[in-house]
Amino acid sequence: MSDSGSEEVGAAAGRVLAIAPDRGVSALPIRPLAFANGMALASDGTLFVAESYEPRVVAVRDGSVETVAELPGIVPDGLTLDDEGGLIVTSYQPNRVLRLPPGGGEPELVAEDLTGQTLMTPTNACFYGPDRSALAIAQLCAWSIVTIDTPWRGQPLFYPRLAH
Repeated sequence: MSDSGSEEVGAAAGRVLAIAPDRGVSALPIRPLAFANGMALASDGTLFVAESYEPRVVAVRDGSVETVAELPGIVPDGLTLDDEGGLIVTSYQPNRVLRLPPGGGEPELVAEDLTGQTLMTPTNACFYGPDRSALAIAQLCAWSIVTIDTPWRGQPLFYPRLAH
């Protein structure tokens, strides 16, 4: 789980915590993050984390942190993966949903509502439905969930092997 750390913009005090099967909690040995927020775990074990105050998305692999995408002008909040390896990013501000293509490249605009009438402060998203192609998007300030159909299918659930 993520511990965002300080709410002071610019402070890098966020971290990622691991909860072991015996309920022990430990922080991953990585550098402090600038408001660690949404996370998504890929089937290869890569953990993606949104840094809301930087703003960027990073990948955590074997204790190292690598920037996947710089996202100037937005506040990345939630992350979810599609089965092609694309990363869906919800943006708390402005009201946008982006997709980072597999392997990198320019973010693609999935949804945007600058007036906040149908998409307002999207914070998290998940794929659902019989073919996992519908996207449910939680909206913090609208206290609701909006759904959109996508051309992508969500990554099947991944259950990592846990050490005891």
